[in-house]
Amino acid sequence: MATMKSIRGKALRITKLDECGNPIAVGPAVVVTKGFVSIQLSPQYIDGEDTEETNANGDLCIQDKAPDKLKNIEIEATLCEVDFDMVEIMTGQKVLVDAAGESVGNVFGQADEVFFALEVWSDIPGAVCGAGSKPFLYHVLPYIASARLGDFTVEKTAATFTFTANTRPGTNWGPGPYNVQMAGTPTAVPAPLITPFEDTDHYAWLRSTVPVPALTDGAVTLALAPGYHTPTP
Repeated sequence: MATMKSIRGKALRITKLDECGNPIAVGPAVVVTKGFVSIQLSPQYIDGEDTEETNANGDLCIQDKAPDKLKNIEIEATLCEVDFDMVEIMTGQKVLVDAAGESVGNVFGQADEVFFALEVWSDIPGAVCGAGSKPFLYHVLPYIASARLGDFTVEKTAATFTFTANTRPGTNWGPGPYNVQMAGTPTAVPAPLITPFEDTDHYAWLRSTVPVPALTDGAVTLALAPGYHTPTP
């Protein structure tokens, strides 16, 4: 089916990357949550040069418009439930722990640049179940630089917390370290992306019948899809 509809965000997954954009397979590196209000994506373009030249009579002689080029995608994630480990992965602001070693907060100050990938699943209204499970619309931004915490207010109404960031070119995500698409014959099975990311790509969306990942309790170790290899940081 070559159409797309989207309603209701189901889950958000954040994956820690190294500085080259490779998923990190050592230590706590992945958070899956449903504690978000919205994920807003704003593609940013470099306008192509517009060339016009008239002749001696004042008539248009040359007219050309170079194609616009995608520079990056601005991301605004609004959260209603903040996972402290996820904040550290997204911003580099270190986690505070209690006497038992449980994450209880973050401290904000000067931090080194960090990198992460963002995936989000949404419902497809009226979709009929197929191979795998119920269809979802899957979004992935594979290479994002440090997010910034926006303004928030502590008051009598519920607080939300906004983080903004931008994608980067040069991703090494490739097919990705997760099974997100049904593939194979004669029986399709969950697999990484059939069409891998190239280093100039910033974002992809696709219809998928692979089930939405289970929520995590804080950050967990990345479980790589079979056959996927990533450098050890």
